[in-house]
Amino acid sequence: MSLLVDLKVGDETAIHASLPHNMGAVLLQAKNKLLTGNIGAAKLGACGSDSKTTFSTCADIVKGLQTTIDGYVSIANAALKTGV
Repeated sequence: MSLLVDLKVGDETAIHASLPHNMGAVLLQAKNKLLTGNIGAAKLGACGSDSKTTFSTCADIVKGLQTTIDGYVSIANAALKTGV
């Protein structure tokens, strides 16, 4: 199952994006009171063809969100490598 997101600002559609059901892959294990593992693919979906906005394009917004997600996934993976 996928998730379809519509974000409106006033009457204007700012984001129309689909988030595919396979947007992430996580492998975790717990041993000796430590959680270890890895977060793999964590990718947002694509913008719909009808997305438009006056303050930014949907692609720009998704790119910014993806950059944020990638940063936090890197932080989480570094912690999971040694165990938390």
